[in-house]
This record gives sequence, structure tokens and C-alpha cells, in this order.
Amino acid sequence: MNKEYAKQIYALKMTNKDNKAKVLSATSNLSFVGENDDSDKNTPLQFFSGYSRILIDILDMTKGPRYACSVNLEPEDISYLFAKTNHAMQANLIMNAMNSAKQTEASPQTPAYTQKITMGKAKGLTPVQAIQQGIDLTWNIESLSKNVNDPKFGAANRKQIAAIQEAMNIPKEKLATQNIAPASTPIVLLKKDNLTRTSKKDANGNVMVCDVQIICDYTRNYPYRIDIKNEYCPLSLSSGGRRTAERSKATNTQTTSYNMTEQDWFSFINACEMTKNLFAQKFASEAIALANKYGWKPKTDATKESNRSNNTNKTVEYQKAAQQISTTRQTAKAQPQQATMEVKNLSVVTCGIAETRKGNVVVPVKEKTSNGGKILYLWFTAPDKVTWLNAFIEETKKRIVRLDVTARIKGTNLQYLGTVNKQEAVN
Repeated sequence: MNKEYAKQIYALKMTNKDNKAKVLSATSNLSFVGENDDSDKNTPLQFFSGYSRILIDILDMTKGPRYACSVNLEPEDISYLFAKTNHAMQANLIMNAMNSAKQTEASPQTPAYTQKITMGKAKGLTPVQAIQQGIDLTWNIESLSKNVNDPKFGAANRKQIAAIQEAMNIPKEKLATQNIAPASTPIVLLKKDNLTRTSKKDANGNVMVCDVQIICDYTRNYPYRIDIKNEYCPLSLSSGGRRTAERSKATNTQTTSYNMTEQDWFSFINACEMTKNLFAQKFASEAIALANKYGWKPKTDATKESNRSNNTNKTVEYQKAAQQISTTRQTAKAQPQQATMEVKNLSVVTCGIAETRKGNVVVPVKEKTSNGGKILYLWFTAPDKVTWLNAFIEETKKRIVRLDVTARIKGTNLQYLGTVNKQEAVN
């Protein structure tokens, strides 16, 4: 296993006649949406975090040992490129089939009618088609003749020269009957400008800015081409609060390109698309779980019924507590000892429906004087009912005038304020 390039998805390499190489590579920097990352605005079902990228690099050793350009593409860019590549390949197959049918009907199958010219004004045309359009092919013969003995390009150049010479020897009256194929237009598969890489800065603090263009032109021997431009620019803050690169102040500009056959490019972009899809599949179950955990859910009939039942129970509990306070106050005058027991029972009921706050046993809320007597308003809380009851009794015994008790139903706005006088509550 190549551990040094463990995150590399795919790489292509080509070498020129001077044995200097160009390398096109793709590296995965994909990541899943983080549950606890509030800075990431992507949702779980987008699968990829907002920082996910696939890094495209071109190392161009024809311009220097460390000359390189790079650009970050988002997962959506990869899917878009993959789809447009498939469309371009299908369109080329259809066009070739149509041209082949026309040539079979009206043209002899000799190099003058079938060999494509790869340079100059006649690029993409056959020699016969070029002559029909009045293009002088003398320049082509002279240029191709310079490299007829080249070990890499010589054989292809000799074929083009022979095809052009054949076409020049065909009588003009026969040339007039040949079909002219429609001119090919390059297809732009992707074009993105002003992509900033804030993690890449020069010594002056300027940020790397990237432009990328990927085109397809089937009149070329290598129909697919990627162009990347990198330069460093200062960032300025626009009136809308957005940071933009000042391209007019760019420094350290570098540009390079990489040409590919159809098969090479398809292998490259297919590997990127496959990696992206496999990553999403790996985290699919986790993404769905997070979506279900945090996503809005409509209330079902069962949930509504449960809520109604709980509210009813709380109301009944409150009504019982209120009734018990009322009973205590009515019986206290005639039966002091009985009143004490009633207060104890009341404290238990109140504790059961009281809302615990801060974990304190007794929290004084407010103290004031009324009609010459001291009144202290209390809110009792405790970790359990027994502790609460004991605190309630002790505080009741300390009071000079009276104790105001508030019974509040947890989870509702219902409350009952009752007053128990000292002589009614304690022997």
C-alpha cells in the first residue's frame, strides 16, 4: 500500500520528448457533517460537511521541478463534471456515426477523406474538406515535415502529409461533390473563477485565488483539457460584508494545463465520482439517524392523547392539593392537633407537584411586614419528599405570624396560594 499518498484518488502522468513530466492528481479531503460543529451549516442529509473538497493538482515539471497549480472542487462539482462528460461522449459517438454514414454514401474511404488535420486553420477537418473551404494546406505540409523523423510524432505526421498530398491531386470537379462536416465547437465542462484558498497564503498574507476551466474538443488528438491558474491576492471587504479578492493586485501568478485522451479523462473523473459516492454511502445510516434525531416531527394522535392525559392528571392533582389546603384551614380552629397532621399531609402533596430549583432545601423569597405582623413568603425545594416535609415543619414552627404556601403544578401555569397560621399549624 502506498501510505505516502493514502488519500490520493487517481493520478495521470505524461512525459514530453525531453523526459520532463506532468502529473494530474486528485486527492480526497471529504468529511461528514459534524453533529457538534455549529459552524457547519450543511444538513445531515447533504452527507458532506461544508468544508469537503477534492483537491486537483497539476505538477508541471516542464516549467520547473516544483512548479504546480491546484484547485479545490466541491462534491457537487464532481457530480456535474461526471454527468457532462457522459453527455459529451454520447454526443461524440452520435456525431461520428452520422459523419461516417455521410462519408460512406458520398465519399471514398481514403486518407484524403478520412484523416483529420490537427493544426492550423484546417484543424478538425479532412484535407478534402479543407480544400473545399479554400484553405491553403501548404503551411501544414511544411510544419509537419519538420518532425517526420520524430520517434513519437513522426508516424502521425507522415500520415497527415500523405492525406493532404492525395487531396491536392484530386481534380476540382470531383472535390465539389464531397460533403463538408459541420465545424466542431469546444464544450465547456466546468468553468469557475475567484475560488479562494484561505489556508494558502504568501509571505505578505495574500490569499491564493484559483481559476479552473475544463473543456472538451473532439477535433483534437487529446480532446480533454484542464487549465488551472493560481495567484495570490489581498482580500477586501465589500459593502455587503463579503470578502472578495483584489485581482488587480495579484502576485506570483502561475498557470498550467493538462491534455488527456477521452479514456484518460473518463477514468480520472469516474474515480472521483466513485470515491464521493462511496463516502456518502458509508455515512448514510449516521446521516439518517441525525436527521431523525433533530428533524421536526408532527404530533401523532397517540402523542396528543398522551399530552391530554398528562394535563388532566396535573389538573386533578392540583385540585386535590387546593382542596386539602382548604380543608386544613376549616378544621384547624376546632382541632389543632388534627390540623398539624393535615399540614404534614399537605406538605407531602405540595412536594410531589413542586418544581425543584437550585437543589436548596429552603429558599426565602421575600419578607415584609403587614398589619404589624411578620409575613415570610417561602418556596420550598428538596431532593426528596421526606427532606422537604421535615424542612416544612421546622420552618413552620419558627414563624411568628403565618406561613404562606404556594403550590405550583410543574409544567403548567396553575398555582394555589394558601396561608396557614402558626397557631393552626403547630401544637
